[in-house]
Amino acid sequence: MIQKIRIVYLLMFVALYGCSFFVGTFLDVNELEKEQLIKEINKITENIDIVGIFLHNLGITFVMFIPGVGVIWGIISAISTGTAFSVLSAETSISIHPLMALFSTPFGLMEVVSYGIAMSRGTLILLDVVKKKNPIKQIKRIILEIFIVCILLLTGAILEITIMNYAVEIGLEII
Repeated sequence: MIQKIRIVYLLMFVALYGCSFFVGTFLDVNELEKEQLIKEINKITENIDIVGIFLHNLGITFVMFIPGVGVIWGIISAISTGTAFSVLSAETSISIHPLMALFSTPFGLMEVVSYGIAMSRGTLILLDVVKKKNPIKQIKRIILEIFIVCILLLTGAILEITIMNYAVEIGLEII
């Protein structure tokens, strides 16, 4: 029974991230903000490698493990990422809705599942505190889930760089 509840929480937070990302794709961004966003994305991604992607995503994910704060951070992260994806897809040759790009790439799925694991675990810790249960009892699960998140994000970073490099090789305009 506990495992089924855990899966429900995971799916609930994957859906929350996806819905927040979707909302972000509809936010209006004026031309100046678009230019600034594209410049910032280009600056960040100019010399990005597997380690850079992994550490960036890991930093975002670790905040999501924090009870209470993590869910808010996850929503903000999803909305801002959705906005960035939307701007990029409008400015490049990408003709797929940003939400589809997120859920149709293996690295996108790995990231979203990692975010779902982190936000749901933070929520479960918070629920234990509210119910006056000892959250220390979850330490084995927390460590296991952090390990799973690290594996997912590292694998995702490897796939993302590989796919991006291939796309550039065949002449696709990505950024």
